[in-house]
Amino acid sequence: MGAAISESITIPSAPQSYHRMFPLHGLGLSHVGEFIEAYGGRQAFEGWSSEDVCVKIVKPLTERLQCSYVDLLRAIKHPACREGKKADVFVSHAWKCNFLVVVDSLLHHFADRLDTIVVWFDVFTINQHTWKEWWSLESINEGIKDIGNTVMVLTSWQDPVPFTRAWCLFELYCTDNKEGCNFEMVMGMKEREDFVATIHAGDERKVVNSVLAKIDVAKSEAGKEDKEKIHQKVMESVGFSQLNSMVLTLMRSWVIEVARKEYDRRKNTLGDRHIETLTSMSKLGELYQLQGRHKEAELLFKDCLEIQRAVLGERHPDTLTSMNKLASLYEEQGRYDEAEPLYKDCLEIRKAMLGNWHPDTMPSMNKLISLYKKQGKHAEADLLYKDFLEIQKASPGDKHLDKTLSRKESNRQERIDLFIKISVIVVISIVLYLLVRLGISLSTSLGSGTQRKSHSKGSVLFCSPSGLCVLESNE
Repeated sequence: MGAAISESITIPSAPQSYHRMFPLHGLGLSHVGEFIEAYGGRQAFEGWSSEDVCVKIVKPLTERLQCSYVDLLRAIKHPACREGKKADVFVSHAWKCNFLVVVDSLLHHFADRLDTIVVWFDVFTINQHTWKEWWSLESINEGIKDIGNTVMVLTSWQDPVPFTRAWCLFELYCTDNKEGCNFEMVMGMKEREDFVATIHAGDERKVVNSVLAKIDVAKSEAGKEDKEKIHQKVMESVGFSQLNSMVLTLMRSWVIEVARKEYDRRKNTLGDRHIETLTSMSKLGELYQLQGRHKEAELLFKDCLEIQRAVLGERHPDTLTSMNKLASLYEEQGRYDEAEPLYKDCLEIRKAMLGNWHPDTMPSMNKLISLYKKQGKHAEADLLYKDFLEIQKASPGDKHLDKTLSRKESNRQERIDLFIKISVIVVISIVLYLLVRLGISLSTSLGSGTQRKSHSKGSVLFCSPSGLCVLESNE
């Protein structure tokens, strides 16, 4: 694969049944880079999807021999395709995804096994000329089962295209439905870094839920005929709801795995007391808590709090945040007596360090009030609630807010008054226009308080300099 394959090559004839079977052989992943270089380098592939690579390179190259690209390599005994070697991993990806992103994601994920891993990559493995003779849901199901490992390339994590493609979701179903089959999700290095940074920078609950909310097998797309077959198969087996649940479970596990690997990486490179390691530890604990895995979350929260107390001190904001997280975890499990001292310590320190009116102090009071109510300690809850109200009344922020609201109300009233004045002028103008249309002729005199006679008998129109006119009877 270091150079383009000669068009004069011939391959041994194979039994006709060979072209009607699901191919289990694959391609050495380390040689995919050679394929890219042989056909123009990365620049030539820029912006191409997997479908583009198939249509522009693989199909024309294999047209004469009516075989797969892997068959060509096998014929010349290329080391990328060892005879009799079954693929180690089935690669699931959306054909409209960027080919280089898919390849880079696989290279990054399998970096430690690059010289040995053999992948079932449809662009290369499938005979693109005869696949319709054997392609079926049953053959794919059995093929994935025989390979035993499936890797889904997730691009991008903000809007995962594979979750919108019926074939990708069916491949996931085939993997999860077979005992002993393994499933992984992979992404490129930049994608992973962006995902990790987003989780660490914000609310991981919102980040994860925004991705999970996009999963809906019933809305997945494919060619009309394929889509109908896949959806029918799903409905006859597990149903859309169950398959959605399977995908969600796998996605949650993948999120944990990404966060766990990032924590391990920081721990090994920065040490377990580095602030970035502690941040990663805390976020991993929150993800465990989000999934109801309380034991794992508690262990991480306690370790994090212990290290922060030793390194940062009891009164450091990060230490107080960890104290609050551990208390919240205890409260969630109904372990109120363990949560109470943590909430109380956190509140007292924040009062002393930040003051009663600080944005972090008030929520701490609320949390303790809520806990007292759950414990049935109504007297303590009422007493603390009174303090809370007194602080609110005396809060400088509230006074400032009142002034701001007064100014806004004053401006609003001025706009209303202006609107009324304009409306009155418009209405008067309309009345005047109608009077003229009815044949009332007005005097041209504009003097103040001047009486203007109209041609209509018994009618007098009085106009003031401001433009206000009144029609009165002269009889």
